[in-house]
Amino acid sequence: MEQRKIIVIGLGNKVLGDDGIGTHLISDLQRELNLDGISYQTSVNGSMEIIELLNEYQRAFIIDGIRTAEGKPGDIYFMDSNNFLETLHISNPHDMDFLTSLKLAEKLNFKIPEKISIIAVEVMEDKVFNESLTPSLLEKYPDILQLTINSIKSDLHGSTG
Repeated sequence: MEQRKIIVIGLGNKVLGDDGIGTHLISDLQRELNLDGISYQTSVNGSMEIIELLNEYQRAFIIDGIRTAEGKPGDIYFMDSNNFLETLHISNPHDMDFLTSLKLAEKLNFKIPEKISIIAVEVMEDKVFNESLTPSLLEKYPDILQLTINSIKSDLHGSTG
């Protein structure tokens, strides 16, 4: 099977407030960054489910929420699989962590992208049932979306030419 080009995966659950930041961004990225060769997916789980989504792609971006001690809602962290911080879903304590999943995928002969970028957005509330983002994150959402678009475009432009 020929490898597909690029996948952007948004992680989170839209009914848990800020936890859904990745899935909210995917909806808008599909409209705003509609380029040939890019597929968009969402998932509420990390680890092996992500690995299955990554299979056969050459390049991947994973968008997830993160909660750090010093961060402010809307702060964005750009990482890769070599230097990532524990995000809400990639490092879920109830499932296999992301790096272990990547190692297992290699042993299972999955075709995983050579480069996986992680875009983590600082969230405020991720455990309360609410279908909208918190006001502080909602206020910064247009900037978060634009920074995400710019980051993906810049990375792809650097990768392709």
